[in-house]
Amino acid sequence: MDDGAVRVERLDGGGAHVAIPGVGEVRARDGGDGLAAGAAAMVLVRPEGVRLAAAPPAAPAAPISGRVAKIADLGFLSHCFVRLADGHEVLAYRLNGVEGGTMDRLEEGQMVYLWWAEQDARVFAASPETQTAGASSDAGAARRGHV
Repeated sequence: MDDGAVRVERLDGGGAHVAIPGVGEVRARDGGDGLAAGAAAMVLVRPEGVRLAAAPPAAPAAPISGRVAKIADLGFLSHCFVRLADGHEVLAYRLNGVEGGTMDRLEEGQMVYLWWAEQDARVFAASPETQTAGASSDAGAARRGHV
């Protein structure tokens, strides 16, 4: 069934393989709320766990791509909102200053790559509220790190 929903493909050893339309399959740790194969799901990654760069990372990372929608410079930290091809937004934090000085300089509208460590992703069963939310109403979810 291809209804555009994020779905659990299979469970294994405390984690799940999750199919995300337009992205592919990602692995995430089980959030502990009774997941089942075939169930609608949400994958969550805290913004500080999302890595962001102008060039794709080396293997084994499996990046997703999007365009920088907005950058909010908050002094030592920038909030980078990235819009994916399906319209959802992902929030990534980037340190500014000494550590951030060696990173790519990003501009709004620029194509970028996002990835995260498997241990930083959690998968939860989707609730009816999350299944009915459209891309335009997902901005709050994206700000909380929902991918």
